[in-house]
Amino acid sequence: MKTKEFAGKLYKLGYSLHTSSSDSLILKGQDAMCLISETRANIVHFRIGTTMGSQELDLVNEYAKTPIDMRNYKEFR
Repeated sequence: MKTKEFAGKLYKLGYSLHTSSSDSLILKGQDAMCLISETRANIVHFRIGTTMGSQELDLVNEYAKTPIDMRNYKEFR
């Protein structure tokens, strides 16, 4: 999944996405929910105490499994 598509789906669910050269941060308002690696596939760090619905978790999982070179996250920034 491309980063732009991922960000759009998150936005519809009430989240925002902020990317850097190494990570993408998912926010719900001002609260950090999780961090997804932009240098290695399948790496997600959830904040302790974070709760997300199954739709959101499925979306995060799908994006995290996407190979890095297919995400185009640099174009999103």
